Order: sequence, then structure tokens, then C-alpha cells
Amino acid sequence: MGLRNTFLHLRSFHLLPSKANTPLTSPTSPRSDGREGLPLSSRRERFDNITIRGTTIVVLATLASIVFICSITVALIGRASDNYDQFTSALDEVSRFNPGILLVGEGVDIDIDEPSVTIRWFVVACGGDSVLQGSKGVLDHKACGLPVTGVNIFVDNNANPSFAYDPVLVPFDEDTARRKSLESAIHFETSHVLDVHQARQYPFDTYRLQIEFRAAALVANQTLPLSISRVLTVDQTSSFNVDSTDFRRYMVLNEIRSPTQRVDLHIKRPGSARLFTLLLYAISWLLTHICIGQVVIAKRGDGSRLLLCCLAICAGTLLALPQLRNSMPDAPGLDGILIGYFPQMAIVGLCIIALLLMLAIRELDDIRDTQYVEPYTPNRRFCFPEGVTLSSPPPPRPRRPPPMYSQTDLSQWEMQRMAKHLRGDYVFPPISARASVKPDNNITWKPVHRRSKTMRAVSMLEEGEISRWSDHED
Repeated sequence: MGLRNTFLHLRSFHLLPSKANTPLTSPTSPRSDGREGLPLSSRRERFDNITIRGTTIVVLATLASIVFICSITVALIGRASDNYDQFTSALDEVSRFNPGILLVGEGVDIDIDEPSVTIRWFVVACGGDSVLQGSKGVLDHKACGLPVTGVNIFVDNNANPSFAYDPVLVPFDEDTARRKSLESAIHFETSHVLDVHQARQYPFDTYRLQIEFRAAALVANQTLPLSISRVLTVDQTSSFNVDSTDFRRYMVLNEIRSPTQRVDLHIKRPGSARLFTLLLYAISWLLTHICIGQVVIAKRGDGSRLLLCCLAICAGTLLALPQLRNSMPDAPGLDGILIGYFPQMAIVGLCIIALLLMLAIRELDDIRDTQYVEPYTPNRRFCFPEGVTLSSPPPPRPRRPPPMYSQTDLSQWEMQRMAKHLRGDYVFPPISARASVKPDNNITWKPVHRRSKTMRAVSMLEEGEISRWSDHED
């Protein structure tokens, strides 16, 4: 009862007199809404019992990974049948309004390091009587097939044809009554030099290319000018987007006005490639800035262990930067990149050199502090009464604390000093020596005034004979 009164008395310091005697509510008291609440311990045990085993977590994570992989795989199904869908509208237009020969660039290989562009062309005829019998259905279009007449294709006004098509060389299958498509008979490749003066603007570099085609029909061993209806190319590659625009032109050759078809290609990076490139670019610079921060942390910190951790982080960054640069989608060579790879490697290398120098300096300082001890040479000996000897010489002068110390070092030093003080290490002469002295009645002690003793101790302290520090203190 007395304990409760004491507790109520303590509560009265911050409560009104009317509220000081109100009883405390129990954790199991009913709620205001009439429902009885559970004790806090019961609630805590109820939540602690809801646990998931490690096997269940691994199984759930595996199922989530499988679902993710299957969803990506399903997104790729059906892409093979959609390769020629981008040409459907152009083929319909040609077959209805402008039947004739078409050149379809179904494969575009862009190499910035060469630099060159290689295009794989497909010779097609659409609409009217220009389609060879039994060859319709090319490019998944019912009105397009192989040309019915022989065609010579000239690229960029060359005197010699780059490709010669002869319908006689296309085999005929009697079982299916259809022509067999031979790759060498209907396909040809052209290579073009690419101007890459904008390669330094990666990933925002763009390129332009102009190609001009001229066709000639082989009729009765004679070459007659033949107009090309359209020149088409794919609009997407693995690393670039290709925008093509073709238009009709004319040229005079041997006093004969021949039609030509020119196509302009505008090549640029897709948005996804630019996004990934900028993300890797930002990660590289963030790692570089982290290395600079590691140097600052190592400079302000103490100990070789922290410095070694910072050095390991910088070394890992130095090895990771080239891998990040090589993982950028279809990146050009390293020549001329002055805001990315080269500055990052230089900064990280300088950080590693700075850390190595700091490590060497700290190791040398530690070796010097552990090996070098200043000798203690008193100016004069202490005078003791006759027959009194010390069991041990005076302690050596303690070493000075290192110039770089932290609050933890000071607290440990103070703790050691206090422990020595409690053990009596600061008593001079030492306790063991004083205890070993036997009383001798023959010794005559000279009375010395207290003031003279005090002044002598002060003078000895000023001259450096008595150290204020304990022995072997760091």
C-alpha cells in the first residue's frame, strides 16, 4: 500500500490534484466501443507466429521468375510472320497504280567502326503482266512475284551492272507448278561508305546515305531503259532506325533519257538504345564520383582497414568502367569520347594513386611510432636519506601522442591513465620500494619545512625532471 501511495505521489508532479488519484488503466481493460481488447503480449505473440519458411520463399521467387520469362517469350511469338507487314501498304499501292519492278532492302547491316552500310536487296515485280507465271506470293503478297523479263541493276551510275536477273535461271517445280526461289537468282548485296563525322555525338548520332539505282531490261539481246517503281527498306534494325524516302530522277546516257530511282536513308538510334546508353553513362559517372568520395573518407578517417576498403572499391570501379562501356548498345570506338570513358578512367586512376600514397604514409608513421621511444635522461638524481634505495629506476618519459588522433583514442588514453592512478603507479618512490625499506634507528632525519619541499617539487617539475605523464602512455 505504501508503494502505491509513493507512486501516486510521483504522478502528482505532472497531473492535476483531481487526476492524481485516478486509477491506471490496465492493458486488458475493455475498449470504449464495448469490445474487450487483448493484452499486448498476446498481440505480439500472434504476429510473431506468422512466419514463412525459407523453402516457401524460394519456391515463390522461382515461380515469379518463370512467369516473367514466359511473358517475355510470348511477346516474341509471331514476330517471324510480321517481317513483311511494313511493306504491305507500299506493295498494294504499286500493284494498283504503278505496276513494275521494285527493290526491297530486307536486310540492312550498319557498321560504324568500318564505317559502311551493307544492304541486301530483293528484286520483286508487282501488278499487271510484269509478274512471272507461277511465282506470285513473294513477300506474303498475292500480287507480287518474280519479274517476267531479264533485268540489269546498276547502282550509283556504275558502268557495269551490280546484279543481273534472268528468269530462265529460275527453276520450275512440276509437282506444285510453281517457281522455286533461288537466293542467288533474286538477291544481291551492295556496300556503301558511311560518313561518320557525327559519331562523337553517340547516342544521338545520325547518318545519311543516298543511293541511286538504274534498271535496264533485256529484250531480244538488247538493253532498254526500265523504270523502277519503288525502292523500299526495312525501318528497324537491331541497333538503328532507318527512314527511307525514294523519288524518280532522270539521266542522259548515250543520248538516251533513262529513268533512275534515288533513295535517301536517314539512320538514327532508337529510343530504347538511347535510354540504356544514358543509363549506363550515368552509372559510370556515379561510380567515378563515389571513388572521389572514398578518397575524402579515407583522408578524414583513421586506420589502415578503412583505407584498404576504399582502395578495394576504387579498384573494382576501375575494372567495371570498361565493361560498362562495352555493354552500351552498338557503341562506336573509343576515339574522341572526351566526356565519358577517358575522363572517368583518369579520375579513378588518380583516386587509386592518392589512396596508395595515404596508405604508405600511414604505415610508415605506425612503424615509427611503435619503434621509436624518446630516452629519459634526468638532470640530477633525487636525494634520499642514507640507507634508502629504490627497487627500480625512475620510469622513462612517455611518448608524445600522435598528431592524428580521434575522440576514441583520447577516451582510451584517459581510461588507462585513470587505471594507473588507481593502482598507485603515480606514487613516487614506488610502493614496492617504500615497503621494502626497513626502519633504522641510526638514521637521523633532518627536519625540512613543508614550504621548501613544495617549492623544490615545483622547481623540479619546471625543469622537466618529474613528468606529468604516466609511463608508457600513448
